[in-house]
Amino acid sequence: MKHYLAGKARSLEDALAVMEARLADMGFTLAQYNWLNPVPGVWSVHVKAVQCPALFANGKGICREAALASAYGEFLERLLTGYFYGDYALPCEQLAYAFVPNETIRTPEEAWRRLPA
Repeated sequence: MKHYLAGKARSLEDALAVMEARLADMGFTLAQYNWLNPVPGVWSVHVKAVQCPALFANGKGICREAALASAYGEFLERLLTGYFYGDYALPCEQLAYAFVPNETIRTPEEAWRRLPA
């Protein structure tokens, strides 16, 4: 039986399959830890990368599948935004900002220029 949430295009199971495939493409396998169900309709889970347990995320939802999809989504968000590596400084010559969608690289000096009037 597939679980659907209002406003979502895919079932939770399909979303999980897509996220697991994308993570596998990047070389990540996630392990599930610390499932909690303190009251009916409230679930939470912690997931960690098997390859590097310091990379983790938490998920919450109204059922097990929703909590797991939330955790996978948070893990992907942290990975893709660089959150996992925020405590590490890049050498100055590598420090730059990329702005999407054109992905133009800007140095710190350029990033603070005023826009033309």
